[in-house]
Amino acid sequence: MGTGLVNVRLARTPIAPIDADAQWLNMRLQAGVQKVPAVDALKGLKRIAPPPGSLDLISSGWTEMQAELLQTFVLNATGTIIFTGPPGSGKTHVMHRLSEHIARTRPGQRQAFIEQPVETILPHAPQLNILDTLTAKAAGEAYAHRTRLVLRMAVNILGLGEIRDPLVATTWLSAAETGMLMMSTMHTAHPFLAIPRLRDMDPDRLALPIICDPAIICGLVGQRLVPILCDHCALPWDQDDPRLTKMMRDAILTWQRPDWQASNIRRLGPGCPHCAWKGTARRQVVAEVVDPDETLMADFIQYGPTLARHRYHTRSDSDSTMLEKGMELVFQGRMDPFDVPLKIERIRSYDFLQRERERALKGLETMAFIGGGH
Repeated sequence: MGTGLVNVRLARTPIAPIDADAQWLNMRLQAGVQKVPAVDALKGLKRIAPPPGSLDLISSGWTEMQAELLQTFVLNATGTIIFTGPPGSGKTHVMHRLSEHIARTRPGQRQAFIEQPVETILPHAPQLNILDTLTAKAAGEAYAHRTRLVLRMAVNILGLGEIRDPLVATTWLSAAETGMLMMSTMHTAHPFLAIPRLRDMDPDRLALPIICDPAIICGLVGQRLVPILCDHCALPWDQDDPRLTKMMRDAILTWQRPDWQASNIRRLGPGCPHCAWKGTARRQVVAEVVDPDETLMADFIQYGPTLARHRYHTRSDSDSTMLEKGMELVFQGRMDPFDVPLKIERIRSYDFLQRERERALKGLETMAFIGGGH
């Protein structure tokens, strides 16, 4: 009585760090008609301080174009940014860095993460932890329960841990369809494979016409962490390198350009005090950032991921592939060519890749011609 409130809706849940007994409480205060706002009651409330620092992606290997695209993706009101790559490729790390960027630039936006398990604590965003579960069904049910809880918390941005099975995938779609910005991760060889993998998890609920919508998926990212050679002990590369097949050694040479010379290529050295005898100085990100606009989404539906991927790479404004970035590092003498197939993908000749893209475009033209004639 006397507060001016007609209803209070409460929702709460434990969040990380569990060992600190952290809790997240959300109160939705529904007020009646008040003639005088209770301004004095707000004096004791404080905003959460934004994370310190600024977003720096360039120093870890992202290009300026990629950093620009990622910051553009998080300005969307709806849609999901899906980060793909093998375990340990830095997917969750960059997702958290973007979350910090959002907290700095839009402090009024409410964020939450559901992760299995929570690895890094984010002071600015509640993180709901899912402990190891015995079955995929139990994990899916845990994700679904926590997602329903988070939606009651009226969040604007939701980070969902790895999409790995049908239950988690359908939970993701249900949340994405409510119209919020989301981020999540998947294990796929390259970003274009995220679409068919989602479809294969539930061909009915996750059919291509449903998920191939920029309002549902607003960004696709593929990334790897690759070793960078030590400047002090790296050795010149021998074109008879016995670690690689002749087919692969010949393919490497096809990537030469006026400013990409084989004489600049180096390989792992014996190690030295500068690199703690590892032969490598550090690891850096090699990534591909894909903007899934309506044209690309239509290509996924009509032609499938392979032709859609090749057609996308013929655009003048598309990001280059991870293989292309890896080969650039090779010809800069910064990455051992032996690590390219181990960390990124098989080295094919430059001409072969160009012919694949040309054939894909011709195939699309032929299919369009046949369809029009029919």
